[in-house]
Formats: sequence, C-alpha cells, structure tokens
Amino acid sequence: MRHLIFLPLALVLSACDQGEITVRITDAPADAVNVAFVAVEGVDIEAEDGSFTRFDFDPPRRIDIAGLRQGRSETLLQNASIDAGAFSGLRLRFAPDFVPPDVINSDPIVLDNGTTATLDYVRESIRVALAFSIDELERETVLLDVDLRASLLQDDDDLAANRYRFDPVIRAIRQSDAGDIQGTVAADLVNQSPCFPAVYLYQGRNAETTTLADREPPLNSRQLDNLSITGGSFRFSNLAAGGYTVAFTCDADADDPEDDAPEVNFLASRSLDVDAGRSSQVTLP
Repeated sequence: MRHLIFLPLALVLSACDQGEITVRITDAPADAVNVAFVAVEGVDIEAEDGSFTRFDFDPPRRIDIAGLRQGRSETLLQNASIDAGAFSGLRLRFAPDFVPPDVINSDPIVLDNGTTATLDYVRESIRVALAFSIDELERETVLLDVDLRASLLQDDDDLAANRYRFDPVIRAIRQSDAGDIQGTVAADLVNQSPCFPAVYLYQGRNAETTTLADREPPLNSRQLDNLSITGGSFRFSNLAAGGYTVAFTCDADADDPEDDAPEVNFLASRSLDVDAGRSSQVTLP
C-alpha cells in the first residue's frame, strides 16, 4: 500500500515545482503601414543560468503586428507550464520562409495606400531582457511590445526592390507592473504647415529632448490618433511604473531608424508619473 500512495504523491510534488507563464505581443504602430505579418516559430524563456525552456509553434504563428495597437495584444503562450525559478529574459524565434498554405497573396506588408511589399528578416531570433521570477503554482504574464516604427527599415535599395527589412526593437514588461499614458495634442501644434506629427516617450521626468541622437534616446514613439483640425490623441501602453517625459514634433518624417542623428525638433513636452495598473493623463502643450 505504501508504494501505491507514494507514486501519486511524487507526481503531486513534481507538479508543485512548476508555475505557469503567459506571453502576449503588442505593437507601437509604424507610419503608413496598415498590415505587417511576421511569422513566429517559437518563444523561449531564459533562466538566470542562461539555459532556455523552448516552446515551439507547429506550424509557426503568423501575426499581424501592425494590427496590435491601442493596447490590443495577441497571446503567444497561454498558461504554459514551466519550472519555478528566476528568469532573465525571453527569446522570440522567427520563421522567415513560412507562408500558410491558405494565403494567396504572400506579401506580408500592406501600406495605407493599398500597395504591398515583401519583408526580409535581418535576424531569425531576438533576445529581450527581463528579470522576473515564478514561484511554485504561481502564474506570470509577460508583454512583448514591438516598436514597429523602429523595426521596419527601408533604404533606397529596399524602396527600389519594393521591400522592408525587419530588425525587431522589442521591450518586455510584466503585466502586473504595467501602466499607460493617454494624452491629447492641442490644435495649434498639429495645424502647422508642414507637419508630420508624432509623440515621443522618454524615460525619466524632465528628460532631454533636443534631438533623437542624444545619449538617452526615446523609449518609444506614437503617431497621433483621431487627427483633425481640433488636435489629436495618443496612447503609450505597457509602461513600467516611474517618471516619463512625452514630447511632440512635426518632424516625424525625418525620423529614420538608420540615421544616427535625424533632425527632429520638439515643439512641446510634459513630464508625468505612471503607476502600475493605472492610466495617466497628459495634454500637450
């Protein structure tokens, strides 16, 4: 009888050494890009000792990154079992050649004007740093925020070949630590001519915002939503608690991810604090 009792107890004890992890992906949208499909082959969770727990997708997941805006996200892993412990990051693996058999038009990029383009992957995987821990029987949710404006590259050769290059810029945050910023931009700022409006987010209050080439570059950027003669709105989601500076420019068209010193002048900025689980409001100017 002791053997009959021991086996189920061992299984229970083994299960108690594990927790669960959920991973979701979201996006900061890119200029003029309406659709941007990327194929994700798997997600790996990195332990403190540098080892990875792999989660493979068969077939790969084809995700429209451009559609994940305004706080929307798509789940990559849902309550996946993982050994409890301390972790240092996550790794996304891509499948550059994957096209689902039911997809007729394989071009993954669709611009706002309806034209399409191909996509070349600069790298087939990317590691994103994030220190967190999962205790026994605990659940953790991690958000991966892709900055699509900084991730889609296009030089003159790419333009001639009708393609973009995808070099992902991603940050990670625990969902329980996340807050957001919702803001508006006044009409007198956006009604200048010419104006290609965008709002940039810097880490820290009263951050230096003279150019994009400073030693402390912006954390993220957003195009304006609901843009009209009365102004516009914006939202930065999935931010760690702390101080931030938001800054508005009409020179967003000069922001080239491959230019080390783009000429971008900021016309207004505000500092504010973000708290976990809350939305902070700000108005520019």
